[in-house]
Amino acid sequence: MHPSLLRPVQLRLLGEFDVAVGDVQSTRAITYNKPRLLLALLALAQGKPYTRAELADMLWPDELRDGRANLRHALFVLRRLFERVPDVWLSSNNTLALNPRAIMVDVLALTGGPGYEALSLEERLSYDRGRLLEYTELPESPAFISWRTSWQSRIEREISECRKALLSRQIEQGRHADALEHAKSWVQAHPDDEGAHRQLIRLLRDSGNREAALLAYDDCVAVMRERYDSEPSEETRELVQDGMAVIEPPPPELPGERQYRPLAVLAVILSPDDAGMHPEQTLHGLQMARKHLLDLARKEGCHVLRGMASNLAIVFGYPSLTERPTHAGARLACAFRNVALPPGVRVGMGLHADIALIESDERPDAGALVTQEAMRLGYLAEAGEVLVSAAVRDRLADQFGVRSEKRYGRDLCLLEAPLEGQGVHRMFGRVREFDSLVRMWARLPPAHPPTAMMMRGEPGIGKSLLAGVMAEYVRRTGGEVCLLACHEGHGDTPFHPVREYLLRRLSLEWGATDISDAPAGDLRSRSVDILCKRVGLDASVRDGLRRVLFPESGRGGPGEPVPGDASRGQLVEVLAAILAHRDEPGRPRLLIWEDLHWADQSSLALIQALMGRMQAAPMMVLTTAREEFSRTWQAHDLVLKPLDRQAMAELVVHRSRGQRLAPRLRSQIVSGAEGIPLYAEEMVRQVALGGDIGVTPVVADLIASRLSALDPAARRLAQFAAVAGRLDDALLARAAAAGGLSSRDIPRLLGELHRRGLIDDGVPASFRHELIRAAIYTTLNPGERRRQHEQVAQYLLDMDPRAKGPEPAYIALHLDQAGRPEAARWWCLAMRDALAQSAIGEAQALSERALGALALIEDPDARRKAELECQLLRGALFTALKGGGAPETSRAYARTAELRDSGDGPHTEFQQQWGDWMVAFCTRPHADSLQLADRMHRDAAQAAEGLHLGWAQYAYGYTRLWMGDAVNAERWMRLCIQTLGGQPHHSLRYACCGADGVSLARTMLGLALTLQGREQEGLASARAGVESAERLDHLATRVLCLSILTKVHWLRGDEDATQEVAQRLAPVAGKTDFLLWNELAQGWAGWARARGGDATAVADIESAVRACAEGMPVLRSTMELLLAQAHLAWDHADAAMGALERAGAIMEMFGTEFLRGEYLCLLGDAWDKQGDGARAVACWRQALTESRRLGLSLSARKAEARVWAEASWAA
Repeated sequence: MHPSLLRPVQLRLLGEFDVAVGDVQSTRAITYNKPRLLLALLALAQGKPYTRAELADMLWPDELRDGRANLRHALFVLRRLFERVPDVWLSSNNTLALNPRAIMVDVLALTGGPGYEALSLEERLSYDRGRLLEYTELPESPAFISWRTSWQSRIEREISECRKALLSRQIEQGRHADALEHAKSWVQAHPDDEGAHRQLIRLLRDSGNREAALLAYDDCVAVMRERYDSEPSEETRELVQDGMAVIEPPPPELPGERQYRPLAVLAVILSPDDAGMHPEQTLHGLQMARKHLLDLARKEGCHVLRGMASNLAIVFGYPSLTERPTHAGARLACAFRNVALPPGVRVGMGLHADIALIESDERPDAGALVTQEAMRLGYLAEAGEVLVSAAVRDRLADQFGVRSEKRYGRDLCLLEAPLEGQGVHRMFGRVREFDSLVRMWARLPPAHPPTAMMMRGEPGIGKSLLAGVMAEYVRRTGGEVCLLACHEGHGDTPFHPVREYLLRRLSLEWGATDISDAPAGDLRSRSVDILCKRVGLDASVRDGLRRVLFPESGRGGPGEPVPGDASRGQLVEVLAAILAHRDEPGRPRLLIWEDLHWADQSSLALIQALMGRMQAAPMMVLTTAREEFSRTWQAHDLVLKPLDRQAMAELVVHRSRGQRLAPRLRSQIVSGAEGIPLYAEEMVRQVALGGDIGVTPVVADLIASRLSALDPAARRLAQFAAVAGRLDDALLARAAAAGGLSSRDIPRLLGELHRRGLIDDGVPASFRHELIRAAIYTTLNPGERRRQHEQVAQYLLDMDPRAKGPEPAYIALHLDQAGRPEAARWWCLAMRDALAQSAIGEAQALSERALGALALIEDPDARRKAELECQLLRGALFTALKGGGAPETSRAYARTAELRDSGDGPHTEFQQQWGDWMVAFCTRPHADSLQLADRMHRDAAQAAEGLHLGWAQYAYGYTRLWMGDAVNAERWMRLCIQTLGGQPHHSLRYACCGADGVSLARTMLGLALTLQGREQEGLASARAGVESAERLDHLATRVLCLSILTKVHWLRGDEDATQEVAQRLAPVAGKTDFLLWNELAQGWAGWARARGGDATAVADIESAVRACAEGMPVLRSTMELLLAQAHLAWDHADAAMGALERAGAIMEMFGTEFLRGEYLCLLGDAWDKQGDGARAVACWRQALTESRRLGLSLSARKAEARVWAEASWAA
């Protein structure tokens, strides 16, 4: 038995979490996840201590105030668990660790960690029982996710290496049967590991069992397609291509031209409601009800699926393409609900909508996916109810009431009535357009044909709202308003808008007042008679008018003429007279006709005739249409453009009243809507319903319908561009060639996309809105997306290297989405560029993407190298973001030490050394960091690498300066300037700390000269460094150089100059994510203000002290000295003494000597404030002595001046 199995604590972290203490299973003693995660962190640290702050940040990132309390509770749980094992803890006041000799961890046993080296390969692999913390809920903490990802990658790498080694050993020993069994068990344990499949295929092939090898390959193909939607790698395919014909299973058959469009399905479930009725009566009632509902559905032009027994499945959005099929389905469902059914029959309905794949004319809903969900809801509905899915609810929120209800253990949504009587919404950002309409209304001439105005704009731009506001204005100023609107799906129904308008007025106004005076007859005849009487029409047009109002009643048999039928020209004149009729002669009239892009030809002819009629009183015809609509009559055009950001912000605030949206969410909505009110309103509704900001169902339907109307080639091009993210000419040309098109076809296809409102007509072309691109992207299935991402990535990689290539982040995104292993390397390249440009926030996001892409790399060594590069960059990132002493920086460089290999090359070795020096300089005594700097310099000199040598000289000189050796620091900084200045490109000098080394060294040289008392020379050098940074226009360099220049002025005692540079530093640091340096800038500015009489400025210095304590402890002594000076300026001697005590302790811990004189001078000042002149003089004399010893003439002069001033006062 291996000694590790005798340890008192046995911990299993792979697969199901399990812990045993003293051979007693104790998992149930830990009832929630966080103590388990804490135990995992401490156990895998192998005795290395964690600070309590680090643990709280990793496990409770969103609970800054309660994190420590939660940690204490989790520790209480673990301490109670390990009561019988007192030596398991290695803790101090600030750190926590577990004794690795008291606990056995399966992860360490599997990976062969320290103490487990003697385990055989079989024993190590026996611990392979799942993924790390596989069934444990994990915190949303970047630090914890990074920790787990790193360990999981290492575990997978070790498993692969172990199994390969075991297979090789078994084959060498001639144990082929054992090797084959092990390979099979490997595939069974890790079916998604292509490497395992490859080993099994190779063993079967080499053993001569070709048939079994082919079957194993087929299984690999099926797994790769099912789990990753991809094919096996080239390496796997090569195993079966030598002498063996591969028969791959055919992909599932799908339509040759895949087309997605918005569909809605209304399922109507008819069932008996009275068990006491005779079966024949029940059957007859069901048949009659079905026939009646079927007739109503067909009148609306719906597509009805057959073969549903007594039930109906009514499809909206097919065959006629519609943008809002859900609304049509809801209107018909409400109409069905109001139908009087035969006795003993009940109806329940379900409505579901989605962007669905069109399969065929007989069954447009491919796989009946939408229909099945609608039918399920229909069967759950009670009598007279309409249950709708969440997708329908999201689409109908603007026009229908939907009520939520808990039933059958499910959350159901019930459709209620349409939202009637909605007032006109408040309008934003259209003052100029509204004024144009008002001026035109005020100037309408009498006895003249109507004045026409057409409002154009893309969908959702606000045409209907502006028309509604204008209508309200006309009503309030004494005019008449006539409202008509065209609807989708009625482009072949003559005069449909007029019919809807007249029927509405007959039912709401005219019928109520005139029905008693109408002639006897049926209701339809009486309605026509009322209309003729109101308008004063001749009786000869009665039948033609009835045919318009009630087209179903005017149908005869085939070839049978309609009695009294009027020609279309006569009907046009009659309807024009009706629309021009005024209830009160002489009143001006506004006729609004919306959505002419859906109008039938008869309605367009009617508008043409109306525009030619002389009107006795002023009349204005206001029409709305999309940009692609072409009219045949004369009219003024009013083109609506997207709203500006201010107007959009006001609109979002107004529309989100009662939702309590955070300012950040409102800002995201304003940015995402890009000036289109519809997009903003839909996103507000989506967020209110608990969704994310992005493509809403209504917008998705709108774009999908326009995409479906395209030519197939144009549709493919639009989808490819949506995947690519841009309409790049070179990419489109490659995609067109791959699709069998020539480059000459591209302008024609782009023209069609522009006519459909998908792209702008600028050069270069681009999607009109990002939401449009995102909506098109959603119409692709995951497999097609991945294929096209890979296609785009390959096109980008194949571009001419001499031409200006695309951004690395753009290439990385497509490689990542395609599942290519090169993605991690390209994310790192993008991260390197972001660091060079001081885009720290962007670099942090890129680093997370790079870590996530590591899982795409199968080869363990390649994955190790990729993670090593990523962690080195993360070390530089966190150094700039939070400081070299921040926990994140330490963890990144600690991980690189674990990943490092002797064959990684000198550049990687130098980056690791630089990281080790940076962490040591910020957290450990200067003697330790000097040793690391010396080693770095020796290695760089031996490698004769100029870049490495220059930065090593900087590190050595910088450390020497803090140790008080300003003379040597000057020499090393001059060497650094000379070495780095010889580098051919400035970008190479950003390699270590993300700043230009020459500018930084010049500024640091100025500090060294100033400390030696050569103030003018030092000031000139520091200013030269800042000017160099300004010329480079590099933010990180400017921030660091300005920080050093601020310290130079402070040491010189120039308060005005210190404040002036600090005020320059603060906005520059605020432009970036340099949180630490921003706090330091505020601290310097606070010092100057405090010395000038501002007592509140002390808080800024204290905030800078706290920032240094967290991210760069070595700088805390400087900030404490600033704080002491500020307190002394306000005669707070006790507070100053406390700050000086803390500063002295820090300087002693690190061995900081260059501030020794400043510290002693201030200590003497504090004693002097307290009235102890003897101690004050002693401190000043000591400052004079030590400053002279170190050659720090500036501090010596300050101390000498104090001593002489005290002596003069005493005399």
